[in-house]
Amino acid sequence: MTPRRAAIPLEDQASAVYSFNVPWVESPFFYGILAQKNPPAPLAKLATEYHENGYCILEDLLPPDLCDQTIEETQGLYNPQLPDGPRSYYRAQDAWHESAAVKKVATLPRVLELLEFFYDRKPVPFQTLNFRHGTQQAGHSDSIHFSSLPARYMCGAWVALEDVTVENGPLFYYPGSHKLPELDLYQLGMTLETANYSEYERALAALVKQLKLEPKQLTIKKGSGLIWASNLIHGGSHISKAGATRWSQVSHYYFRDCIYYTPFFSNRSFGEYLHRPEVVDIGTGERVKQTFDGTPFEVQPAEGGRVRFVTQRAAGAASAPAAPPGQDELNALRQEIQSIKGSRSYRVGRALGTPVRVARQVLSQIRR
Repeated sequence: MTPRRAAIPLEDQASAVYSFNVPWVESPFFYGILAQKNPPAPLAKLATEYHENGYCILEDLLPPDLCDQTIEETQGLYNPQLPDGPRSYYRAQDAWHESAAVKKVATLPRVLELLEFFYDRKPVPFQTLNFRHGTQQAGHSDSIHFSSLPARYMCGAWVALEDVTVENGPLFYYPGSHKLPELDLYQLGMTLETANYSEYERALAALVKQLKLEPKQLTIKKGSGLIWASNLIHGGSHISKAGATRWSQVSHYYFRDCIYYTPFFSNRSFGEYLHRPEVVDIGTGERVKQTFDGTPFEVQPAEGGRVRFVTQRAAGAASAPAAPPGQDELNALRQEIQSIKGSRSYRVGRALGTPVRVARQVLSQIRR
């Protein structure tokens, strides 16, 4: 028998809108908040698509000449000798340092204004990735690499610098997958010492198959793009036309009044985080002052180069020790290690070296 509504505690007093500390576009009270904001119909449509699917498509973001300029200014930044990595055959990371066009794409007013509307905080463009070929990368979410406190204040924007077809390896993504829990390596049964990015990719592939999520591919015209939530599962489809290019740019964004960290090397169950203290706003070139919703914080050292975050009031009351000298440098080094371990070349090297390691173990046992 279904209970009478009046018999449920607080049912008659429950508010139609409740303020959760998440981006309002990801709030369970989204529709009530949207009604309160009452934006123009085009904005309401984009916000609803973003809430329901985890992304929205924006047509004609860039004029053709800016697309061409971005390609021209980044061509010399790829390293064809490296199969993967920050500057490699596939990508040129943080080309905004060298390219005015890349910086302009990362700071497009149309994108920044839309993100500020979606998140009710000022966006911080902090990283760019430029591609000349499709990545053919397995499904992943950006929330394994970048996250924040409060959670989910991070997103990405991808722009096509040439027409994208099914032949040149378009993006694929799973609508609605952004509503899944954020995963880190501890939730997948790994530790900092046994971190394995390939295992993370296999876990996501199994998850979307188990949930029967259906992927979509982004075939899109030059100059148009996609904005997606941090936890949306996405990747790069196979390239069916040999040698085909797929010039494009990804820009990653944090938001103000947050703490930034790397989930893959954090242990959130124990409150231990690999902090990202050196986040720079591409638009201003200045290091971003981090807070938790405007509240200053201090860091305390934890295991494996990680830290615990403590508000300054709590830290003062407990006389907590400050992070040791060199902590920022150690965090930066661990970020570089993460980038190397996530690369194809590292994974291939590990696979090729496995028979040698096994043989050594067998010989060691025989000699005993």
